[in-house]
Amino acid sequence: MTYEKTSQSGFKSPILTLDIETTGLNAWYGDKVTCICAKTLDNSLNFKKCCEDEKELLTNFSEWIKNFDETTLLVHANGKEFDIPFLCARATLIFQRDLIFKLLEFRKYFDLCTDITFGEWGKISLNKLAKIYNVPQKIAKGTDAIRWFAQKEFKLIEEYCWSDVLTTEAVYLKYLETKAIKNEKN
Repeated sequence: MTYEKTSQSGFKSPILTLDIETTGLNAWYGDKVTCICAKTLDNSLNFKKCCEDEKELLTNFSEWIKNFDETTLLVHANGKEFDIPFLCARATLIFQRDLIFKLLEFRKYFDLCTDITFGEWGKISLNKLAKIYNVPQKIAKGTDAIRWFAQKEFKLIEEYCWSDVLTTEAVYLKYLETKAIKNEKN
């Protein structure tokens, strides 16, 4: 696989939005990653893959994510508490060390569910943030993705995961816009 990387004008560093789907919440006790979707802000480099073979999925993602370095801002919703630890745990269990090291190399993270509130109100869900910022909300729930995996509905899982990436990115951009307007007024 080859990937081309172009600049994202207007931002000091590349911005990568990420989401995963899993078969459950227990990475160390048998639940697996079923889908990974990620995109750059300018759509120059996207990753969308859903499959039964977790090792293949993580290996492909590990190769793709090598396109980024420590200057990349990784944007996600609940990624600090779920996505990143889950990916690292599963990568550990299938001996995919390159992915673990790459994920830990990122120095800049922005987690919508915790960083926007700064702990003032507790964690806010992606759907609530989408509603607050008036962007399209999630099209399903994580439990739907688990059910779809059991039914081998991989296309539905991929569409759902990708829509979460788009919602996450839209909320992040609206947050930046709101923050800029607020700073202009002060």
